[in-house]
Amino acid sequence: GGLADITLPDGERAGQQVGTALFPFTMGGQRLGVRLQPPTRGQHTTELLAALGYEAQQIADFLDRHVVA
Repeated sequence: GGLADITLPDGERAGQQVGTALFPFTMGGQRLGVRLQPPTRGQHTTELLAALGYEAQQIADFLDRHVVA
């Protein structure tokens, strides 16, 4: 099928399994599945903002003011 089960890592439905869409093509006759579970909310925020050029103090301010998670 076109769906694979993943486990939600956080939020109101944390721990529940839900279906997520798979890529609509095959490689070597196989449908590509889910390699990793989704990240937790905010797991990569600091790294992403730093890669976009934000300074550590700006990122800390965003987090303190709940502008980002």
